[in-house]
Amino acid sequence: MRHLMSPLDLSVEELDQLLNLATDIKNNPDKYAHACDGKKLAKFINFVGRKSTNIVGLSEATLADFIAHGYIHKFKDIYHL
Repeated sequence: MRHLMSPLDLSVEELDQLLNLATDIKNNPDKYAHACDGKKLAKFINFVGRKSTNIVGLSEATLADFIAHGYIHKFKDIYHL
């Protein structure tokens, strides 16, 4: 398997920063819990969009609210609302 990045590509300082960040994420997961919320919302917007399942009436704002309140986590959750 070929990786996109090798540790050999990084300087000692960059490796230290990366390891410190990994340690911080491990020790404080709540601090990073919402780091990918925008990506998650974008995936749901694409799923309900016209070129996909074409669910009419389900807006971006409504999807954002459903995600924020924990009503949807996976695509199938939309059909169980």
